[in-house]
Amino acid sequence: MATRYYIRQGGYSDLKATGSIYEQTIGRSSLFEILFPGHQAEPEPFTKWVARLFWKRYWMLGYSLKVLAATDENDGSGPRQAQGSEKLVGFTWWVRPVESMSFYERWVSPNAWACYTMSTLIKYLNLFFPVAGLDFGPLAATNRIFDPITDGLRNTPRRRSAWFLSAICVDPKYQGKGLGKMLLLDGLSEADRAGVATWIIGLAGVEDFYTRHGFVEAGRVNVEDFEAWDGGSVMFRE
Repeated sequence: MATRYYIRQGGYSDLKATGSIYEQTIGRSSLFEILFPGHQAEPEPFTKWVARLFWKRYWMLGYSLKVLAATDENDGSGPRQAQGSEKLVGFTWWVRPVESMSFYERWVSPNAWACYTMSTLIKYLNLFFPVAGLDFGPLAATNRIFDPITDGLRNTPRRRSAWFLSAICVDPKYQGKGLGKMLLLDGLSEADRAGVATWIIGLAGVEDFYTRHGFVEAGRVNVEDFEAWDGGSVMFRE
């Protein structure tokens, strides 16, 4: 059997699987030891928080989920026939600035109304039924510390309209096969067709990977409360 990998648009039914991959990858990074100290020792609250985070993102304007799936196929001649069920092994969350959307996309389209309705419901769910067992103080500090830095770096029209790669994850069991590159190039190709720049806030040790694909470091956000974080490079591909 040969394994075929392909990328497709993510749907609501993919949120649980992608959330699990997120927990196994980004969720175990040094950043999340700062945001939620000890969350790996008692993972249930963190799992619930990730589920709500992904649910919220799915219904936010500008967010786009792409998933990387694997299937086993016949490797003989003739048409390929899938021999196993699809398994999700990676994903990306790309964010398109709302400001760059048309009036119709932001206010009139059915998608806009659905996003507004669901985002409001999720907001009140978190307000009245917050996730217990997590200290959200460090997480709240990300907006206070990161936003002024990134806003200052997004100082040209092209950077302000750039798409943000919020997350790119590959299941640890499938890493080392070039699948992260496959996911990244899929998003970059789409951005190139749209004629827009892209940017990231990188985890530790990713600078070389992104540099090979045209990104240039413009600054860092691992300051103040996040000085202990070994990531935090802000990189643009223009």
